[in-house]
Amino acid sequence: MRALALVLLLLPAGQAQDGRVQDLLSRLDDDSIEVRAAAAAALIDLGKAALPALRPALAAAGGELKDRLAEILRKIHERERLALLLPPPSLITIDAQNLPLREVFEKVSKQTRTAIDYSQVPEDARVTVKLDRVPLWKAIDRICAASGKATADLESDHVTITAEPYVAIPSKILDSFRVTLEQVQLSTEVTFGLQDRYDNFQATLRLGWEKGARPYRILGHIAELVDEHGNELVGAGEEMEPLVLSMLQPDTISQDLVLDARGPGPTATRLGKLKVEIELEFPLRYAEVKIDVTANRNPAAGECPEFAVKVGPLTRQDGMLMAALVMTPRGPLEGELQSDSIVLKDKSGKEYHATVNVASQTNENETAYQLAFQGIPNDAEPVELVVRIPTEVHRERIHVELKDLNL
Repeated sequence: MRALALVLLLLPAGQAQDGRVQDLLSRLDDDSIEVRAAAAAALIDLGKAALPALRPALAAAGGELKDRLAEILRKIHERERLALLLPPPSLITIDAQNLPLREVFEKVSKQTRTAIDYSQVPEDARVTVKLDRVPLWKAIDRICAASGKATADLESDHVTITAEPYVAIPSKILDSFRVTLEQVQLSTEVTFGLQDRYDNFQATLRLGWEKGARPYRILGHIAELVDEHGNELVGAGEEMEPLVLSMLQPDTISQDLVLDARGPGPTATRLGKLKVEIELEFPLRYAEVKIDVTANRNPAAGECPEFAVKVGPLTRQDGMLMAALVMTPRGPLEGELQSDSIVLKDKSGKEYHATVNVASQTNENETAYQLAFQGIPNDAEPVELVVRIPTEVHRERIHVELKDLNL
């Protein structure tokens, strides 16, 4: 702690006067885990503003404190990297004094690229709330809480504001992402003829993001699960097979994650702790192949150092253009073929994404797919098929920790 105190004294004058940063740094060495965690989260939220203090503090620190400071710096740099990949979060400014709730959400919808349906909001509902450049998800939650007469829900491609009374459900709301615990199911599995009984736990979480910030792939798993008696059903550090979700549709803004673990049994009334770890992947670099399909020959082919592709002729079936595709990997890839991996361009410059389904496999070195393109006019003239797969991704991690949950 002496080294950290010395660093604070030696900081440049402007930084040393920032009492908030100094206070947070000092709290990183507190005996309380909760105090240390809160200080670390606050420093991460400060972002670049905290870097002039964090770097010399890291150089002077040792042991566990050095590890904490390094982790804070890593997360700040990750956020900066993510900011380059994604559009910035919508920042909402509202000054409403007993205004109609519909009018307030109308003002919100004009400040975000994410669609909001507030048609179910009662016409007589009013609200008083003041927001100054608050990120969208936090703004929506604060408006609903201030009103008490509305609740936000996420559909696949838009936010819906319903007339349900506001209830603060277990959640973690960040600047760019929103995670809510939607449902918990407890069950017991019994096999007749055997004495074994298995208690199962299933949690459904809803992950939301703004339009334009859709992840390429989502991974999630239960990291810790503690029952009402303090028993660890899933212990910290225990390896759990993650749920992997990919092939998300381009316009989606939400995705449900259904996570399973051994559970406390259907008679449980409370959970001591539920900790979920979610990882979102965003591509940084792609390997790309462009294939000329003007002649619609069989097969058309293309290759790059990472993979080779063969595409069969485009044929029209039930109003869709269909094609078979076979991919042979040649190098490391960080993703798989999904809807936005494949783009068909026509002569007028219009682009169409494919629905991708894995076909029956005949060769272990190749993967066969069936492509379907919808909404292509009969007179369209396809000229090029583009296949793009990530070779490097940024991984954004969200840790959701919920305690003392009543069931």
